[in-house]
Order: sequence, then C-alpha cells, then structure tokens
Amino acid sequence: MGISQRLWIAIALYLLFLSGSQLTNTKATVLASDDSATNKSGPTNGLPLDHVGLVNNGESGVYLGNYHGKSWVLAANHSGPGSFELGGITYHSLAGSTHQLLNPDSTPSDIVLFQIDGDPGLPPLNLAPSSPTNRAQVYMIGFGQSGQPNRSYWIDQGGAWIPTVPGDPAANRIGYQWTGVQPGPEQWGVGSVGGSTRGINQTRAFCTRFLDQMNNACGTGGDSGGGVFIRQGHQWQLIGMLDALSGLANQPAGTSVFNGNVNVIADLSQYRTEIDAILLPERARHP
Repeated sequence: MGISQRLWIAIALYLLFLSGSQLTNTKATVLASDDSATNKSGPTNGLPLDHVGLVNNGESGVYLGNYHGKSWVLAANHSGPGSFELGGITYHSLAGSTHQLLNPDSTPSDIVLFQIDGDPGLPPLNLAPSSPTNRAQVYMIGFGQSGQPNRSYWIDQGGAWIPTVPGDPAANRIGYQWTGVQPGPEQWGVGSVGGSTRGINQTRAFCTRFLDQMNNACGTGGDSGGGVFIRQGHQWQLIGMLDALSGLANQPAGTSVFNGNVNVIADLSQYRTEIDAILLPERARHP
C-alpha cells in the first residue's frame, strides 16, 4: 500500500483550519520503518485485506458486501466509480447505481458507492457506528506507491527545500521519496487518531499523523479510497476511507515527511445513516 509514514501535530483545532489548497489526493502508502518491511499480509487477527481492491486500475476501493443480490463498492468520488478489481477478477460498475454521499449540510462529499456486476463471495463488512476517539489505533489499507528503501534528508529554510545527506546537522526534514508504479502492491499500516478535520469537498473526516514508528503509515499515490479499519473486541469495523494528504509549505512532490504530513480520512460513521439507506432500503422504510 502506498502509505508513507508521517508525523502529525495532533491538535484538532489546527486540523479544522486546514485549507483546501493544502490537501492532495492520497496516492500511495509508505511506512515509517524501512520500506523493505512493508506489510503485504494482514496481522494474524484477520485484518480484512481481501475486501480492498483497485478502482479504475489506479486507485483503491472497498468491497462492502452483497445485499439482496447487489454487490456494493465504496470509493473516493475523485477516483471512481468505474472498474473494480478484487482477487484478480475485474468487475464493472452498473449504470445508474452510483450514489455520491452527502455531507450533513447536504453538499456532495468525496465518498461514492456503486454496484458491480458480480459477487466476489465475501461476507459484508461491519461498519463502525461512531467516530474514533483520539489516540485510537486504526489500520489503513491501499494500493499506493511505495517509498524508496532509504530515508531522504532536506534543509528547509522557508524556500525550496535543499536535499542533503544523512548526518548533516542542518537537516531539519526527514522522510521518504515515493517510487514505483501506481498502483503499487496492497499494503497496510497503522496510525493514531489525532482529531477531526475536513477532506475533499468538505468531507467529514479524522486524521492520523505520520510518526517515526514501526508500521506507522502515510497515504501516497493510489491509496485514495482505501479502507481504514478499527478493531473493536474480536471484530474488525470499517471506520474510514483514505481521502487526502496535508503537507508542508514547499514540500517536494512525491515525498512523505515525518512531523509534516497528515492522513485525512473520511469518517464513515458520519455517513452511516445514508449508507444503510442505500444498502438496506427496507430498513429505512421500516425502522
């Protein structure tokens, strides 16, 4: 997964003031640890990697399940709808099935649901009923680009960053440069929730910061629409969707920086009522 590890200043009020110009589509995942150790198989407690697939052969999406003979996929609106590849099989979106979810103020969010023309045969995912608490650990899954195996170092003096070498005492920015093709291999990484924010199209969201910790992750090219899960007791719940990244002023393109980059994750619990009405319309008619 193209998630790059980054560090976030976990102050909710600061997040609420992130301007739209600071957000970029999540493209991939880089890990804070050496990228040769990227996670391509789930933890032994069953992280549902098999439900996350490729949208339009370049971004990520999540198979929610089959409801009354209809198979549903969730993705970022800026990436889909379209084809959906899961387990080596490519499905196609059905005409007229697209639902762009609405924010609480009835404006369009960056979350889209669409039906596909087949049944992958996987059980429906459990959706989280409420927003994650601060410092809760979440697991991010996507098909973004990887990071180069060695860390990169820069000098940031307020203008264009100056590349430098390991051990330079003037280096004040450390991270990874992205590499490889998009989409990359499916990977997972973890993050600690640092507050609420807004994503693309003012999508209600929460965030995680890119930390220099084992398995900590940051979105890169190809991760948009990827699934974010939380473990509640013995159950995995889908709690979010990778939506955007927030970066630093003058940060070079295609990089992940500790103490700088923030994963902006759509908070699916804020859209749970509408999702249920689409997947389970009979429940909406008969509460």
